[in-house]
Amino acid sequence: MSNVHFLHAELRTNVTLETGGGGCDDGGMEARVTRLEVEFEHVRVDLDEIKADLKKLVAGIGDIPTKADLWSFKIQWIAIMAAAVAIIVGGIIGGLSWIKPEAPTAIQSPPIIIQVPPYQPPLHPEQPSAKP
Repeated sequence: MSNVHFLHAELRTNVTLETGGGGCDDGGMEARVTRLEVEFEHVRVDLDEIKADLKKLVAGIGDIPTKADLWSFKIQWIAIMAAAVAIIVGGIIGGLSWIKPEAPTAIQSPPIIIQVPPYQPPLHPEQPSAKP
């Protein structure tokens, strides 16, 4: 365990990059790290823009109608269309009845009265006649 702590402490103290001569560093490490840092800054700016756009999208999702809302809209439009059809048909029928010509009035003649005497059953020969 002590070897690990020692190695870890040695790595912390030796964080400067050596340039020139020997090892795997060919002298361009500083330029490459600087270029990576600049590229990371661009990536960070792009990531911040993506996060802002994502927040806008998440906030906008609450305004999107659900299936229940769409059915409610359909039912409302069907009711409005049925009412409009009823009003239009009623207006056409009412307008046609308003412009309908009146039937010509006939000349009023006095009524014909027919008087019929009341019914009397015929007399049978066996019965005496009531006439003197």
